Amino acid sequence: MMFEYSCHTLIASYSHGSLHVLLFLHNLIDIKEVISALPHLSDQQILLSARKTEAPRCVSCAVVGNGGILNGSRLGKEINEHDYVFRLNGAVTKGYERDVGNRTSFYGFTASTVISSIFLKYIRNIFYPNILTYMYLRSKTLKSKYWAIYRPTTGALVLLTALHLCDTVSAYGFMTEDYKSYSNHYYDKYKKEMILYANHDFLLEKNLWRYLHQENIMKLYQRT
Repeated sequence: MMFEYSCHTLIASYSHGSLHVLLFLHNLIDIKEVISALPHLSDQQILLSARKTEAPRCVSCAVVGNGGILNGSRLGKEINEHDYVFRLNGAVTKGYERDVGNRTSFYGFTASTVISSIFLKYIRNIFYPNILTYMYLRSKTLKSKYWAIYRPTTGALVLLTALHLCDTVSAYGFMTEDYKSYSNHYYDKYKKEMILYANHDFLLEKNLWRYLHQENIMKLYQRT
């Protein structure tokens, strides 16, 4: 069953058509109170106008990461039932429809992913939203020698974009507490350990997803 809760849009500050997301794991204000006081943003009209139904209900979105936790999950049908499905870097659906579904509404990627794609010549329209100017997570990496290369993962950017645009968000294939039990990707032919690269703070993001799940701001798929 899809996660159900009252319609909302997650936002920290909004101005001049751009979203500036400032999320901290320490000294967080009551996010639910902020959300309840905010109206739907104009950006959400992009999703509302494209819906096939006029029924006044929440816009539901699934954000599908590539984590190995999805292998054997049989969540494909549930994922497909959302109004919109967000995927990211190197997402593979063919042959894995039972676990991850086959619908894709939005695709988040890095430049290297597109350049290396065999489908590059078929790309006609690239949607580059201005809703996310920057995202800042208070990572210890910013005080280390790797501060200059630190940035949020593509998954974090896509997930927070969905939280901005959608009323209800379900996250699949993202890092959870038991991530070491699974392969790096759901499409791996054999188990590969997840590599924690220096330019990302995976553990910080993992804790953030857990917090947002616990606060009923989104649903995070977990097996334990």
